[in-house]
Amino acid sequence: MTRRLEIASRLAALLIASQAVAVGSIEGVVRFGGALPKAELLKRQIDPVCAKTEARDESILVSSEGHALGNVVLRLKGLASELPVPAEPVVIDQRECLYHPRVVIARLGQSLKMTNSDSTLHNIHSYLGNTRTLFNQAQPPKAAPLFKTAAGDDIISLKCDIHPWMRGYIALATNPYFALTQKDGKFRIDGVPDGEYTLEAWHETLGRQNARVKIQASRSTRLTFTFGNQK
Repeated sequence: MTRRLEIASRLAALLIASQAVAVGSIEGVVRFGGALPKAELLKRQIDPVCAKTEARDESILVSSEGHALGNVVLRLKGLASELPVPAEPVVIDQRECLYHPRVVIARLGQSLKMTNSDSTLHNIHSYLGNTRTLFNQAQPPKAAPLFKTAAGDDIISLKCDIHPWMRGYIALATNPYFALTQKDGKFRIDGVPDGEYTLEAWHETLGRQNARVKIQASRSTRLTFTFGNQK
């Protein structure tokens, strides 16, 4: 009985401590500051399966309304977390000869699940920092999913050596305080403990930006990032 009471007391203390942590949120938008780029039609005639559908370059995904910039990774730096890594994998599908999604975020140690929905051969060649190969594996049509573990210190880039236009990115996160912008350019990160941190915005071709952010209990801090044309 004494042991049970001790365990119950510890659990209660942990619950009280977790509830006592003051948290706030970060929200904002990422915009493109230059002239709207033209999404060029990809040349995919080398493979008749890929040539069945048209696809355009999505390396810079900009909305004509408000110049909102999609596929921007927001990661909070300088904050450790004891929250567990999600058990469910991050899924990347090769569909219509593109990576879907093109950009994902994974916690360090999280499982990566890669599938091939196309009726043609792909291979997933992954790099850390665009130079160091992590794995390079072929995936025929109807092959079993390929499972890997998210490991590294920044960005994993993906390419298909068979179809050179296929590009994808896995941003690695050391804590759960991150977001990825969609076509509207908006982002929101909830449950951030009080304090001052650096919020990094990363884009595959436009580079990185950092902003200092102060989190206060029950308040939402607003930020705007603006990326311009890369010369």
